[in-house]
Amino acid sequence: MHIPMTVQLQLGEASIQIEVDVPFDPVDLPAMLPSFRLIADQLVDVAIVKAAGENKHISCKKGCGACCRMAVPVSEPEAHRLRSVVDAMPEPQKSKVQERFASGMDAFRSTGLLTNMFQRVRGQEEERNAIANLDAYFAKGMPCPFLEEESCSIYDERPLICREFLVVSPAENCANIDGAGVERIPTLARPGDALVLIASNPNEKRVASMPMIQILEWTSEHPDQGEANMGPEWMSLFAQTLQTRANNII
Repeated sequence: MHIPMTVQLQLGEASIQIEVDVPFDPVDLPAMLPSFRLIADQLVDVAIVKAAGENKHISCKKGCGACCRMAVPVSEPEAHRLRSVVDAMPEPQKSKVQERFASGMDAFRSTGLLTNMFQRVRGQEEERNAIANLDAYFAKGMPCPFLEEESCSIYDERPLICREFLVVSPAENCANIDGAGVERIPTLARPGDALVLIASNPNEKRVASMPMIQILEWTSEHPDQGEANMGPEWMSLFAQTLQTRANNII
């Protein structure tokens, strides 16, 4: 059973109201992803319209997969959801995707780049090291295991961060490791960050996210999908976290 909810966000001078259906029963966070995606997609639509008003237009297109070689941060709830997506794939697609994940882990396991990636940083030195690790990962050119013919094969299931990452600069510039010439559309509310925050323990340095290539290995070691709460409670927490993050950005 689902019930309607209204999510109200104040993003700078813009007041945004989003209608969304949420599960009424107790559910874990992966079950909330369809509702969270709806919020993310509508916020991105607002950002696209704003950019168009400034004569800036999205240059992302099919066949442009540079961002799919970055160390994409995937939240733990999304990792569990994507694991179920892979498990449900027909053969031989499932085996091919599993092989890509295994190859990716083999390529990075001994590099040290995956250690503590996307975790909370304290101080300038840790921040510099984190950025250097992200650049080194990108430099290896390892494609996302879900990338096929330079397009996302799980587009409807893609993580929130992938939905938020859109550019208005020439698509070819996205291959620049240092980000030179890349202009992203600004999003004042970041659903991907909000999901990671509500899934994380605030008292731990580790946060509830990991690089995309780790999700099959991690979910095998951590099959528990987390606590269950009523759908409206999860959505209220998500909206509150979104608003708090937006207030810090503006």
